[in-house]
Amino acid sequence: MATMNNFALQTKAAKSNLSNVQKTFNRLKSKVEKLQQSLKATQDFLNESVKYYHNTLIPARQAAETHLKECIKAFYKHYTNPRKLVKKELKSLKYLILDKIDKILTTKSIKDYDPELSTIFKELEGFDYKDIAEKQFSNGMKDIEKMFKSEGIDIDLSKLDAEDDQQDLLRKFMEMLEGVKDQMNTNEGSKPKPKTKRQLAIEEKAQELENVQKKGLSTIYKRLAKAFHPDLEHEPTLKLEKEELMKKLTTAYEENDLHTLLTLEIDYISRYENGKTEEMISSDNQLAVYNGILKDQITELESEIELEFSNPRYMPIQKYIAENHLAPMKQMVDDLKVLKLETKLYISTLESLHESDPESTLKAILSHF
Repeated sequence: MATMNNFALQTKAAKSNLSNVQKTFNRLKSKVEKLQQSLKATQDFLNESVKYYHNTLIPARQAAETHLKECIKAFYKHYTNPRKLVKKELKSLKYLILDKIDKILTTKSIKDYDPELSTIFKELEGFDYKDIAEKQFSNGMKDIEKMFKSEGIDIDLSKLDAEDDQQDLLRKFMEMLEGVKDQMNTNEGSKPKPKTKRQLAIEEKAQELENVQKKGLSTIYKRLAKAFHPDLEHEPTLKLEKEELMKKLTTAYEENDLHTLLTLEIDYISRYENGKTEEMISSDNQLAVYNGILKDQITELESEIELEFSNPRYMPIQKYIAENHLAPMKQMVDDLKVLKLETKLYISTLESLHESDPESTLKAILSHF
């Protein structure tokens, strides 16, 4: 117990030796590290979600779709050759078939439409499903153009093709936005736009940091190398500790890692130095510059985490991200359960339609439609 109390007192004393600038550095450094971990975690779970979507959900969706297509063809066969269905039931069967075709084709790009389903739709409705999709697509593009127009931006989306899949559409759309941005910059003239105070401040901090790195790396290394040198330590436990510190110090210096060097210096000063020594003053001057950079890094990381959810690589699961961006996997798992139940239902329906009295199955289905 006495040992624990002594350790607590030493830790408290070490913390009290830190200046306000050093405390701020530790706090900002800790936040940067947490945000970096958060960004990595966000990317990992989104990548896992996309992987689950392609490897698990898509095959399940394709299986359900295959069996549904067989059901549609079986329904259409009975529609074109009715035996025990009355006129009202035939009308309901027609709308059932159209509804199931719509369920499949609305998830496809026009170029991927199933020819057989398209033919059945045209036989029942008298026009192509493709015509409806192209009209809806054209109206959607016009609405987007109007939205941009209301913001003072002219953009022509007529070159976007309704037959493109979502990935291609997104890529082309982003390219068009870049073109609009370049055009706006050109229209503003060739004279460079004056930099804002914030931009100038960021550049100044970056330059100061570069100066600190050039002048400070060698100074910090030499000072700490002398303090950490294991040959100058006779106590076995401390000797081993300093051997590890020396390895970290050397690696940080060789990699120009100012972040680690400053961290090692702060730890050394807080543990071994008393009062406001020259080393602490020097460290404060360096950290004052570095703290500004860390604050900017925090802002950038927070923005990067937020923007990661709209990254084009996650376009396939945008529907799930929109529903709950923190748990897209849960939504997909729920969809998988539904798809499995639907597949079982389609298989059961097909089996019943191949029995001796398929009309009874049809009548039962139509009564619930």
